Amino acid sequence: MTATLEDRAQQPFLERMEGFQKGKYGAMAEGRSEDNLFVTPLALRIILLGKTGCGKSATGNSILGQRMFESKLGAQSVTRTCQAKTGTWNGRKVLVVDTPSIFESKADTQELYKNIGDCYLLSAPGPHVLLLVIQLGRFTAQDTMAIRKVKEVFGAGAMRHVVILFTHKEDLGGQALDDYVANTDNCSLKDLVQECERRYCAFNNRGSGEEQRQQQAELLAVIERLGREREGSFHSNNLFLDAQLLQRAGAGTCQEDYRHHELCPLLPLLLHSGPVVEAVVSPHTLLHQVLQAMVVHVCYIVIQGLAPKSSLWVKRMTTCLMAPAPKTSFTLLTATMS
Repeated sequence: MTATLEDRAQQPFLERMEGFQKGKYGAMAEGRSEDNLFVTPLALRIILLGKTGCGKSATGNSILGQRMFESKLGAQSVTRTCQAKTGTWNGRKVLVVDTPSIFESKADTQELYKNIGDCYLLSAPGPHVLLLVIQLGRFTAQDTMAIRKVKEVFGAGAMRHVVILFTHKEDLGGQALDDYVANTDNCSLKDLVQECERRYCAFNNRGSGEEQRQQQAELLAVIERLGREREGSFHSNNLFLDAQLLQRAGAGTCQEDYRHHELCPLLPLLLHSGPVVEAVVSPHTLLHQVLQAMVVHVCYIVIQGLAPKSSLWVKRMTTCLMAPAPKTSFTLLTATMS
């Protein structure tokens, strides 16, 4: 049974922090693998994942039925930052988040932290579908690394919401996609298909209007099957909840008192100081860096006058970042504003 927000609010602070040092990235995605607390029938959130040049942006355009993401043929990524666009499928609102090459980056940089933070902010409180885009016949070590990064960023439980989408469907030459998958000699691809419980489909992003509509219907059928299997839930974790709180703070709609803040277990890592917190999450973990990048992003919006400054949380976060307190970064804030 899924715990309610009120139940989680009763957990002592240190109990909720337990285990956050696990793994290379400080347990980036510890928390629930799924949540249906915020589900609405009119919102379907999809994040496009995959290596550079696999056709993520073109796939996003095909899903939305119009050119909304910049897309060009080439080995270099056209998408430099996370972007979100909305459309409608059968009367249901769909939000598609396109991502840059964050899932094949070998180095942890401030740009990487910012892009991951933006991905969380744009898709909060969590995606229903993680759409893993792979070019047909081109599953390489880069794809394998991208999948590993997806697990690091969103948690291993995220694979329960992954759907594989093969681009360049036209290269099948009339062969059935099921036959291609069954007969491939790429063992890594076969393992991935099994891990995703055989949730896959294929797109020809250059197809005609009728072909595009048929492809949309095929993808929607796969997503609806996933929705039934997961009982309408979406992938979420503690950082997604914090991202949702930050969204509301940036929009000036988060006016709750500090008690509500305790419902989100990661922001206290920035808003509290002291040896206990420092022992829980090192400032060098991806968790800490991404959370800080999200806070900086929201504070930047408010400081630039793009959102109300009345939010208690924005005031507190801004003060925290600007203070020489433990493990905060005024340098990061000023760099973002330049």
